Amino acid sequence: MYMNTVAIAGNLTSDPKMGTGQGKVVNFRLAINKNRRQSINTGELASLSEEESHQIKERTEFIDVECWGSQADNVYHSLKKGDRAIVFGQMKYDQWTDEDGKTKSKVSIRASVIGASLEFATARIERQSNSTETETSNAFRDIAQGAKGKQKGA
Repeated sequence: MYMNTVAIAGNLTSDPKMGTGQGKVVNFRLAINKNRRQSINTGELASLSEEESHQIKERTEFIDVECWGSQADNVYHSLKKGDRAIVFGQMKYDQWTDEDGKTKSKVSIRASVIGASLEFATARIERQSNSTETETSNAFRDIAQGAKGKQKGA
């Protein structure tokens, strides 16, 4: 059986955004910095070592992440811009044609597990209370009703 799963760690580029769809969904983008050094002799990229930290080439990748259901609630209430997160999930490749007829594409991840990275921070785990679930459910309902109202008025 083919498994299309990835694990990444990066920093949120903005606060998670609630969206509408066929249930609760939260989207956010991770920035993943890759430090590499350019080999003087071969020109090939190699992993950065401390003794050879000169000639660093930095490259940042941006990956969109979506999460659903109760995980969407928890991410929305727990993570914010700048937080370092670890994401495990299924990679998706989307392709479309824009208004100018150009083919566009992007890679995103549908998360199955999301956690705060403890590399540069500490965390305290708290079980979600029913009142938080109700508040978030109401917020999702309000967004969905707002989207439906815009569709009717369009």
